[in-house]
Amino acid sequence: PGMRANRAGSILNISSIGARISPAGSGYYSASKAALEGLSGSLHKELRPLGINVTVIEPGAFRTDFAGRSLTQSA
Repeated sequence: PGMRANRAGSILNISSIGARISPAGSGYYSASKAALEGLSGSLHKELRPLGINVTVIEPGAFRTDFAGRSLTQSA
């Protein structure tokens, strides 16, 4: 409501190249990132007339132990 009232603001959504490139075993992750990008695209068009900008950020690749930690913690 505040951004609409001020006719200004920014929404930043963090996505991933996984929205476009889906390695085996990560369909759920790729699907969620593709959905976020689709939503962001629609919001960008809907909110632009109100002065609200919507941006998707796709960080570059970097090495993490995301899968290893997730599997260890859930086991």
